Amino acid sequence: MRVIIAPAKKMTVDKDSFAVERLPPFLERAERLKAVLQSMSLKVVEKGTKCKMARGQMVRWLAENHITGRADIRAFDQLGRRFRPELSTGDRDVFLKEPEDSR
Repeated sequence: MRVIIAPAKKMTVDKDSFAVERLPPFLERAERLKAVLQSMSLKVVEKGTKCKMARGQMVRWLAENHITGRADIRAFDQLGRRFRPELSTGDRDVFLKEPEDSR
């Protein structure tokens, strides 16, 4: 029996990649968002159709109640949705559906 050992192939140098010149401009915001999301203890899932229904109901509620101020919007409580100040930011109010009792 003969064993043939071939020489190792020469490695090629990557000439198609670019050197990193600077970090992406949104990296700091992404890190803050990551920290906020990791600190959340609940699972928030947006379901397209349900969100759309809630937005439509909110617009109807705003019109029927002649709501003009942002503080008044936070009183919205239909379709099981409630304002969540701990998840809201300066320019975005978060309304989540309250969990149903599992009986």
